[in-house]
Amino acid sequence: MHGHGTEAVDWPDAYFGLDYVDAGYALASLDSRVLYADNLETEVGRELLEAGTNLMGVHVYEALVVHKVLRSLATVGPIGLIGHSAGAGKVDVLAWSVDGFFAVVSDNTLWVDRTEERGRYHEGWVPGLAGWEDALNDLDAAPVPALMRAYGFPNGSNAVIAFLDQALLSAP
Repeated sequence: MHGHGTEAVDWPDAYFGLDYVDAGYALASLDSRVLYADNLETEVGRELLEAGTNLMGVHVYEALVVHKVLRSLATVGPIGLIGHSAGAGKVDVLAWSVDGFFAVVSDNTLWVDRTEERGRYHEGWVPGLAGWEDALNDLDAAPVPALMRAYGFPNGSNAVIAFLDQALLSAP
């Protein structure tokens, strides 16, 4: 899952996505809508909060739809998650809250705004998660094998692929 200011199409080039395909993995790169930390994200985020939900919830739901599709494909085995920046926060939430993921790779931690920041709402504005960040960010205690990498994956994909090979090949 991508972060603020990027799109799903960026994964193959910017984050070594084709390396995973070359290693035999299927790659589903979900495009999280309204993820630019801009005025549109503020407007949509505020409206969703007023309606009783939030942008993070929308993005997580969309990831669950993709997960369901992947699980329906006979050629797809155990599913892992990789997240960059704001996408890393989402994969942390998914790893902790949904059965059916078997590994998580993250390059950032989930951050939850507790107060309105400069009049802006964004996907990190999730009042219901306030106070849970430490637990959700504790990848050593995650319910699935988890790997933290440097922000932006500057060291390439080899360590991530080795981790996924180990975690996913031993998955039930």
